Amino acid sequence: MINNNFIVVNSPKCAYGVYSYQYNGAIQDISYVNNTIIGNSYAVCGMEIFEDNPYIENNVISVVGNYSTGIVAGMKKNGTISNNYIVATGSNNGTDPTGDPLLPYNSVAVKVKGNTSIRNNRIESTGIGINLVKEGAVTIENNI
Repeated sequence: MINNNFIVVNSPKCAYGVYSYQYNGAIQDISYVNNTIIGNSYAVCGMEIFEDNPYIENNVISVVGNYSTGIVAGMKKNGTISNNYIVATGSNNGTDPTGDPLLPYNSVAVKVKGNTSIRNNRIESTGIGINLVKEGAVTIENNI
């Protein structure tokens, strides 16, 4: 469980608040609950999560940059994103400094791939609110 953390990331080029990716084996059933993540960079991502069954709830994520992403997630099986407050503010101008194909050339609050439930979140973005990327069944309910 990743619980009750206050994370601040600042960088001139690229910053990630939480980065969790399956490289050499399964990462699964991780809960990300009650965290505050603040980021400021040219390209900034609050959470990049690629694993089995992540549960992302009651987090405050605020990212500001040229390109800003609140949560980008690839659900290997199923995932839940609920009751979060996500702000992704960006100017959406310039070139890609990261080489990370998952971060868009636009500011986006939530970008998901795979079976995902996105419920009861407050979402603010200067670009895209929720971006669905091929594959999986997605439920989107009661978001503001």
